[in-house]
Amino acid sequence: MWYRPTPWDVLELEWCPRYLWLSKGHGVPVTPSMAAGRAREAELRRSLAKALGAEPKPV
Repeated sequence: MWYRPTPWDVLELEWCPRYLWLSKGHGVPVTPSMAAGRAREAELRRSLAKALGAEPKPV
């Protein structure tokens, strides 16, 4: 089996390597708080970029 990680997978790997392994290999469901964090990601990027005086760029 060949797997190409997404940018989100890289962020999850930094957060918790075990979770990435469990979610990809064993189908662990996404928790409500994780879904809410993913939904707010674009808004948080814009606010951080504004605070830093830069343009938000996709990762």
